[in-house]
Amino acid sequence: MANVQVTARNYEKLIQDLLASIKLEAIPFKESDPLSIARRSGCALNDYEFFAQTYFPHYITRPFGEFHRDLINATKRPKTITAIAGPRAHGKSIILADTYPIWLMLRGDIHFAVFAGADELLAMERTGAIAAELRHNERLLMDFGNTLSATYADSDFVTKN
Repeated sequence: MANVQVTARNYEKLIQDLLASIKLEAIPFKESDPLSIARRSGCALNDYEFFAQTYFPHYITRPFGEFHRDLINATKRPKTITAIAGPRAHGKSIILADTYPIWLMLRGDIHFAVFAGADELLAMERTGAIAAELRHNERLLMDFGNTLSATYADSDFVTKN
């Protein structure tokens, strides 16, 4: 979804393309017994890289590099606002605005997230991507259940935890 100008005309197409990617690549795990789920989800909740690589194959297509680890570490400074800059197409948005907030939410480390963008549509793209993952990613659903409340919108939603 990144690298494409978000407009009112193409927002729905961007979300539909993301849903198609999720359905194609984030297929359920073969190991679906309770012990496998407990092991995999337990490991995922303790290791962000494992979490991202396991549940988001449509985003994470290469091993994490130092740049990616530095992104995560930069956000761990308590009581600070951190600005992140880096080259285009290096995973900043996917990591910091999509997969990492989901991981933090599943761990219970955050209770809300605010996404700002150059305009409302750009911010909604981020929340829409997270809502799409929580609603349609079969791997997340298998291991963590349905975490979205019954009513949600791309621009605003509440999770069960």
